[in-house]
Amino acid sequence: MAVLIFLAGLLTYGINVNIRPALLSVMEYQCHSLSVKAVQNTVLELLEEEPQLFEKLYRSEYDSDGNINLIRADSTAINRMKLTLCQAVEAKLLNQESETYRIPLGTLLGLSILAEAGPSFSMQILQESYVVADVTTRLETTGVNQTEFTVLVDFSVTMSATIGGDALPITTHHQIPVVQMVIMGKVPQYYSNN
Repeated sequence: MAVLIFLAGLLTYGINVNIRPALLSVMEYQCHSLSVKAVQNTVLELLEEEPQLFEKLYRSEYDSDGNINLIRADSTAINRMKLTLCQAVEAKLLNQESETYRIPLGTLLGLSILAEAGPSFSMQILQESYVVADVTTRLETTGVNQTEFTVLVDFSVTMSATIGGDALPITTHHQIPVVQMVIMGKVPQYYSNN
């Protein structure tokens, strides 16, 4: 009896040390794949169907010569865009069918000779998700007195994956540009190299 308990403990330890990390890795990959497709497709669809959602997130103010001297954020428009994007990504993930993935034991052990052999472990990605979006901006010099202004939406998508009754939250992060513009400055009339 003690030998059976010892063997059961050894088997449980082996599964937790060797197999569970491999399953987690596969689950993270699947969650990342599902969420990146949902985020990218949602942003593309909304850019095509509701372009006004992304317009006027920032307002430019000009000096007397017509040059941009200030870019001001419209927090109402930004929050409206974030809310719409989060709800649309969550809806897209929820409308996908739950998939059950089966991975043979030989594949999980990492031995190529046993790949696709043995009993399978199953895991399921639940479509319930939690999506958070944040907006960041980036300014980059692109030429002589030219600056590229980019508005990026940073998505954090938390999904639930199950293995043997255990639900594990898996969070993925995605950054998508939604606005890009080049700000032109005055070209210098003189160049000095001292």
